[in-house]
Amino acid sequence: MSKQFEQLEILYRQILVISKEIKELISKSDYDGVLSQEEYKTQLISRVTLAQKTVTLSEEENEIIKNMRAEIAKSEEENLNLMKRLRDSTLIELKALNNQSKITNKYMPPSEPQEGSICDYTSD
Repeated sequence: MSKQFEQLEILYRQILVISKEIKELISKSDYDGVLSQEEYKTQLISRVTLAQKTVTLSEEENEIIKNMRAEIAKSEEENLNLMKRLRDSTLIELKALNNQSKITNKYMPPSEPQEGSICDYTSD
């Protein structure tokens, strides 16, 4: 196997590791961490794209890369499903809070006007 293939394989492995780290960060609700890992993954994908333009792979190497891509796709699909469930639960919570706010506003007594008086009754 060529040195170029090994470098490409390392990049794919890094993408896979980051994808799995993102899944853990989502589970821990560390969304800032997710965003920073996504930025780094984007950089790695750019490197992979550039490397693939310069590398000619054998059949065996193509098969290895194909399997790695499938594993990355599976991990990304799991991350996407986690985020969809999170979005759905957030929408449900938001709807409940919105309804609670409407009910609270409906049953609150009207506030008295907070206007001042120009007459001063304290003197005399």
